Amino acid sequence: MRTVLVSNPTSTRNRRRGMADIEAVAAARPGVRHLRLEPGERAGGTVGRIAEAGAGLVVVNSGDGTFQDVLTAVLERGDLFPRPPLLCHMARGGANMTARDCGIASGRASDLARLFAAAEADALAPLTVERRVLRLDLGGGRRPERGLFLGLGGIVDGMKRFRGGAAARGLEGALGHALTVAGLLGRAAFGGPAAARIGPHELTVAIDGGKPARRRLLLALATTLERLMLGFRPFWGGGEGFRWTEIDTGARGLLRRTPRVLYGGDRRRLPEGYRSLRAARLELRLDGPIALDGELFRPAPGEPARVTAAERVRFVRL
Repeated sequence: MRTVLVSNPTSTRNRRRGMADIEAVAAARPGVRHLRLEPGERAGGTVGRIAEAGAGLVVVNSGDGTFQDVLTAVLERGDLFPRPPLLCHMARGGANMTARDCGIASGRASDLARLFAAAEADALAPLTVERRVLRLDLGGGRRPERGLFLGLGGIVDGMKRFRGGAAARGLEGALGHALTVAGLLGRAAFGGPAAARIGPHELTVAIDGGKPARRRLLLALATTLERLMLGFRPFWGGGEGFRWTEIDTGARGLLRRTPRVLYGGDRRRLPEGYRSLRAARLELRLDGPIALDGELFRPAPGEPARVTAAERVRFVRL
């Protein structure tokens, strides 16, 4: 199987630790084409070269945002591919949430070498998982963005806090996120959302064409991933479609119920203010930004953001 490796040298881990190990692994495999992004170059701009190489597997050595751009470009330019390539996110950014479910979570060059060897031997089938992909339509004639995790409200606040706090101090991945989440929840539980500098966030949401409902939320998320950072599963309930979870501002017992929210089963016995369900379509009206796989997007003025998940993509996971 022909393989293309797309590397972002400016992603967090590549910038801090260098890419010599990755370069060596790629150079040792003549069948691997390595595309290195130049400063300021959009990852999605490599889609033509990916198609020209006849790639059956595309590995993106980067953070979540670069992977999101490649995923969007591949789906937007499906006309370039007789068959969509397998995708794999190699965790070399700051958050790497996608890679934990759909890629090389370790970010190690040795695991990349193992993946290349499996591709050469046409032995990727046991490593392949299929996921629906979120499609975020922002209006204004812009291209729809794709991703696997969408966050609103306190999630956007927390992402900004992580970048300005733990990430800026060099705490990457799970440790940095654990400290950020613990700090936000502790402040919110003892002093309220204002103490944690979360919101309040107001939006109107219509689910599967239903009546729009005005919400005052601490946070909300949509995802097609099976697991998030630190093994979080902040979603429950069965059904079809992608997962949608909301927690109201002022939801009772936030601190003591946090373990149940993050790690409970399908029946979590939570009070009013905690909602989780499956959906096929969301229509969101809000003034703030939307986080999609680590990148921030804003709907066109006066237009709603629409979220669906009809497309399916095959990923390779180690």
